[in-house]
Amino acid sequence: MREHLRPRSAVLLMDDPDAPPVDKPPPNGSATCIEIGGRHFVATAAHNLNNLESLRNLSLGAFGEIGKFTRLSPKLINKGRRGGWDYDRVDIAWLEIEPRAVPSWTEEWGRRFVTLDRMWLGKAADVDKHVCCLGQAYESLKFLTVNGIPTVGFRPLPYLSGTKRSEDPEHQMWVHYARVMHSMEGQKDAPDPAGFSGCGLWFVNPKQNGLWTPERAQLAAIEHGWLPESECLTGTLMRHWVQMIREDIPELAHFIDPFLKPTENATP
Repeated sequence: MREHLRPRSAVLLMDDPDAPPVDKPPPNGSATCIEIGGRHFVATAAHNLNNLESLRNLSLGAFGEIGKFTRLSPKLINKGRRGGWDYDRVDIAWLEIEPRAVPSWTEEWGRRFVTLDRMWLGKAADVDKHVCCLGQAYESLKFLTVNGIPTVGFRPLPYLSGTKRSEDPEHQMWVHYARVMHSMEGQKDAPDPAGFSGCGLWFVNPKQNGLWTPERAQLAAIEHGWLPESECLTGTLMRHWVQMIREDIPELAHFIDPFLKPTENATP
């Protein structure tokens, strides 16, 4: 699943391109690449954009091989959001990629886009699932100078867990995130998931017959928070993200409607 999610994921860097270099990486969030009706987006958490003055202050980076560094960022041309402030039920946003930037984003950096048929658009109350995600924790960003250019390196963390009972199953999915994790080096403290916000939460055990492969995983939610006392990550369900796109870009409604149940077309 890590290798399946890597090309479908990205990292957001909230920096000022006109500001002088600093000795540490700028704030970051995570993102998921999505295509609807031939238009290309990244889904993320709305709170990642709270202090954003302009789209030119936002860089989109590709998760490459471990230790691979890049300053490549496709141009972002539009955005929309719902929530993202304290105690909001939803915390989701979309950013659209300039069409002319898509070929290099897909061909040179191997990005793949999630389509509507790969999404799970149900409610959290309906599920008891295993979940996988790939997010960029801020503490594992690397900041180097390569050929005299300050450069940020990405080291995303894959995480496999399971759902927990959500206190708001209409809007949110909760996923267990233990404070201690097991690795090849043994037991160690789990990284602070700050920076995960915006990564996809994927169901990896749909109840289907036959051989299961990563291609059968379903994008179910966009991660937006961490409840350390409850040891869980929280995510806004994908049906609300898809509905947001439908409302903000009405010309995509005829692509979206076949995947939404009639009762789910209303604004939450």
